[in-house]
Amino acid sequence: MKTAGQGPNALDFHIAFYLGRELAAAAPECVILSRDTGFDPLMRHLQELGHTCRRVISLGDAFPVGTRSDRDHFARLIALLAKEKSRPTKRKGLAGKVRSWFPQLAEDARRVLIQRLFDENRVRESEKMLAYDL
Repeated sequence: MKTAGQGPNALDFHIAFYLGRELAAAAPECVILSRDTGFDPLMRHLQELGHTCRRVISLGDAFPVGTRSDRDHFARLIALLAKEKSRPTKRKGLAGKVRSWFPQLAEDARRVLIQRLFDENRVRESEKMLAYDL
């Protein structure tokens, strides 16, 4: 981010401005990645106003495993399966597809995605053959 001036808090004020602008546009949540505890009063104030805001000190804290990305991965999986011309007919084949589409995910996370397909009746198994309802 380019700042229009210099000073010890110039960048902080720019961040606060853009944060307010995003929240005014109905951003669902905000995360500030900074070790500067000077943002904490702003975070508390925004939380008191009903916004979901937090300050974190690492990218891992900003985007923890098991949050919104789970929904995004599942939605992407549904879309990929819907487009797939030859869907896997066995669980092992489905696991292979999911592994190839989501190589960055841990094996447990891929298993959760597959189980969710069955839990939400998007995929059923009949006589060891898979049927899809996407």
